[in-house]
Amino acid sequence: MRVELKLYVPERLKNRIRMLAKEKGISINKLSNLLLEDGLYKMLEEEVEYGEVESK
Repeated sequence: MRVELKLYVPERLKNRIRMLAKEKGISINKLSNLLLEDGLYKMLEEEVEYGEVESK
């Protein structure tokens, strides 16, 4: 099931994502999903290895 998630990001980050998506030939939405998923998995791996991850 797909649901909508609205994120507010700095324009600089949005432009960087747009540029990377264009280079890879995928949509901004697809790249954003890949980045979020990858980031979440990395955070969870760090929790397993080092304990709870500190939030900033």
